Amino acid sequence: MINNSASLFHKYIKFTPTFRYIKKELFNNKIIIDHIAHRSFNYNHLIQHYQNRLYTLKNDVYKFPHINVNATWMKSDCCRVFISQYEGKEKFVINNFEDYQRIKNENDYVAWTLLHGNDINHVALEVKDIHEIIERVKKDGTIQLNNEDNPIKVSKDGNLLQASTIADKIYYKFNDGEGRLVPYTFVEFVERRNKRDGFESENAREIFKSTNV
Repeated sequence: MINNSASLFHKYIKFTPTFRYIKKELFNNKIIIDHIAHRSFNYNHLIQHYQNRLYTLKNDVYKFPHINVNATWMKSDCCRVFISQYEGKEKFVINNFEDYQRIKNENDYVAWTLLHGNDINHVALEVKDIHEIIERVKKDGTIQLNNEDNPIKVSKDGNLLQASTIADKIYYKFNDGEGRLVPYTFVEFVERRNKRDGFESENAREIFKSTNV
């Protein structure tokens, strides 16, 4: 079952201080959202959720065999949604931090989804010049970038440029009562040229690594 979209976005903002900081300090509180993203074990319920809100499902399927994940996307008049799911049939159980760490070492995508379910994984901000934004992020010095030495990923056609931050952490209480800080949500930057729509598997593969900290 999925909470309403407004509640999910409110939770994302509340527990993603990097988003709040970027929105205020880099964008003067004037942002355009390119897309939001979810991870899941079965994205049919997410697709239905957004179809009920007048999003159209696209035919594209993106494959990530290194983590056994497929993804698709949807679009409305105002925004895109990138939805992925784990394709394996294994039954995973996390009772304590050791369970989590073991699964995370095997597949970070699975570990994240077991803890956070249908929550928003990240929000992507539309930018006109991603190189300029990344330079400002580096100059600011308070935001940690994913793959900091080479943060900008470019699609094969050169029209989709993406970069992301390292995930903020959230306090999570495991079933055994122990609480730990674990990776939660992050921010992405997207520059689209020549009316480029959709996504690119190789770019997204790198974006997934934002929670692998």
